Amino acid sequence: HAKGKSLVDLNRAGTPLMEMVTEPDITSPKLAGDFLRRLQKLVRDEVQVSDADLEKGHFRCDANISVCDDQGNMSEIVELKNLNSFRFIEKALQIEEERLREEYPNWPKKKAKVTRGYDSDRNVTFAQREKEEAADYRYFPEPDLPPVDTTKFDLEAMRQEIGESYDAKLERYNQLGLDRVAKVVIADKAYSKIIDEAIKAGASKSEIVAIGSMLVNKYLDWKEGDAQHLEKILKIVEYNINPEVGLLKEQVIELLSHIRETSFTIASIEQRIGEMAREREASSGDLSAIVDKILTDNPQEVENYRSGKKQLIGFFMGQVMKVTGGKVSPQMASKVLREKLEQ
Repeated sequence: HAKGKSLVDLNRAGTPLMEMVTEPDITSPKLAGDFLRRLQKLVRDEVQVSDADLEKGHFRCDANISVCDDQGNMSEIVELKNLNSFRFIEKALQIEEERLREEYPNWPKKKAKVTRGYDSDRNVTFAQREKEEAADYRYFPEPDLPPVDTTKFDLEAMRQEIGESYDAKLERYNQLGLDRVAKVVIADKAYSKIIDEAIKAGASKSEIVAIGSMLVNKYLDWKEGDAQHLEKILKIVEYNINPEVGLLKEQVIELLSHIRETSFTIASIEQRIGEMAREREASSGDLSAIVDKILTDNPQEVENYRSGKKQLIGFFMGQVMKVTGGKVSPQMASKVLREKLEQ
């Protein structure tokens, strides 16, 4: 206490702490990192008991590591303290594994356990102190923390209350074709909610994939309550993935920006898309004629495409976008190109 002010730091007073100790089943630095990433998702997204932010000190790891010689003799255990990044955890364990294997042939008998730190700037581990044996900790029972008999809990009921696991949701989204963006969608509860709402509404796989892409690429600034506008979103998506219509990115973003307006109805969407099509036609010219000229100017590439080098579609798409200044939808350009190239 000084000058009427307390110097006691009560920053974490009353904050519950959960410590988890695993069995020695983790066999590599990468596996350790993968386990911790999965644990973070469990704590943050499934059980929802913490933000589990490493940078803010919500989530910490002390990693223990040992190595064995060819005869199966195990070295003493080294504990790496207060690691606060999945990447640092993997790096520190990799460094320590290499160091232990190098030193193991000369490992002193009855060497005390040690703790080490990790310097991320220099990417090295360093000794901190020798670690006490269990008796040195002078453990004594804590009367306010009685043992918990987990057999008294209905674990299956708890699982049902938690709901779908991260792994199950990831598998379900992958089966829908969202594999490229599934992890990003699941990481954002709002994104995951709109995808699940779309599935319930009977959206097709292609529509679901398009919605996932829109969300991840920030076409739509999703807000709480936007699920009520799902019908409008699906109508925009339906037109966007239709090669006969095919909207430009800017047009999709413009349409989505109006979904919360009461006056912006399904009829309004259809009317605006018609206007967009006329605007695009006026600015891009005759797409069929443009494609004909591109194919005429590139006879060797046309021959190579028709001989089996289908990846050249990317070259022709680039030419169309260059000539039209990007004022034609990729879906429509691809449709016209493929029709003419397959003739």
